[in-house]
Amino acid sequence: MPSASVVHIIHIAERKLRLLTLPGDKPMHALSGMGSKLEAYVLHEVGNVHALFGNTSHITNTADGIDNHVFSVVRQIVRFYLHIRKFHLAKIWNINEKAHLLDSR
Repeated sequence: MPSASVVHIIHIAERKLRLLTLPGDKPMHALSGMGSKLEAYVLHEVGNVHALFGNTSHITNTADGIDNHVFSVVRQIVRFYLHIRKFHLAKIWNINEKAHLLDSR
């Protein structure tokens, strides 16, 4: 069962993904270079990532570095989500293209 923070990150990623992909684009072309861009959008919208997973002493102790565990976790969640979502978008695009070809005959 995903935590509320993970669900929140996925909702933001889905919203941004829908804004970044155009309906007529081929999914693999539109999504191929989107990984880091989507991560940046999600991290920007999340804002205070330290409040996202709760305020623990471990997070506070690692917050002095340039890139801490919370940023890494958010990035990994977005990457995993995008990896799964790519297959779904490609499948839907292929179904729509097949239907379009059948209609044009």
